[in-house]
Amino acid sequence: MPGSQAAPAPGAGAGVALPRFYAALAWLDSLTTDVERITAPTGGSGGSDGAAAA
Repeated sequence: MPGSQAAPAPGAGAGVALPRFYAALAWLDSLTTDVERITAPTGGSGGSDGAAAA
């Protein structure tokens, strides 16, 4: 039929899917680490900027 595309063969693109999957996992892990670092308490004052509470 004109204009229709054949379905890809089984397993086609598997060589690209796994590296992208693991790259996405690494990116998500680094993002989680960054968020944890930003939201971690910074000292004993309880303030987000480390300044003494009034």
